[in-house]
Amino acid sequence: MDKPNETECRQVVHDGQPGLFVHIRKTAGISIRDALEDNYRVICDYGVDGPRTSDIIRKYKYQQHDPYAIYRELQRTDSWLVGHFNLQQFSDFVDCRRILTFVRHPVDRVISHFNHIRAYVSADRQLEVFAQNKKARNLQYRALKSMPLGCIGYVGIAERFDESLEMINAGLGLSLEFKHANINRHKTLEKEDVTQEMRELIAENNPLDMALYERAVAQHEQRYRFFREGRLWCHG
Repeated sequence: MDKPNETECRQVVHDGQPGLFVHIRKTAGISIRDALEDNYRVICDYGVDGPRTSDIIRKYKYQQHDPYAIYRELQRTDSWLVGHFNLQQFSDFVDCRRILTFVRHPVDRVISHFNHIRAYVSADRQLEVFAQNKKARNLQYRALKSMPLGCIGYVGIAERFDESLEMINAGLGLSLEFKHANINRHKTLEKEDVTQEMRELIAENNPLDMALYERAVAQHEQRYRFFREGRLWCHG
């Protein structure tokens, strides 16, 4: 079999179809959302009370409970559905190759999430208590657990944002540009100031996220190597 040329390897799924972006908190997701909004129609689901939640979602998901109406809207307008939701809710709405998400090292993600809570929700929170709160544990795993990582279109790595964005643009025929967004300039705790003991505690409380992140990084490294070599990478 002849070696596929660069265009075949890098333009696997063309633009012009609906897509799904699972925005996991504190994983550089706002940069992706903003980039999508610059180029495409975006429908947002950030919860029933979320100020960014689109009227279509409020009407059909939270009021009329009609998910098929959301599906029709995505197909009709070739929109991107973006938000803080678990993949299982909408995974059947799009070609799985057009599902995007980003993950981040779980310890750093928890620290960043804690700083966000301290800055915008409650200034009296303590990291040790927050890290052991069930709702804050294994957040990435819970968002993505309904589908194997190898079947998700692109699982970007926050720490390797440029490489991830390069593959996303090439593989989906998109033209997303990196933007620095949602930078917390009022951090109460720098990650460098977190003790090793506390980092270990956070890791112990997020074993599923730790395992998921390791798999995602290994997959990214293999996929990016194939990408640079002009070789096809198969979902499965």
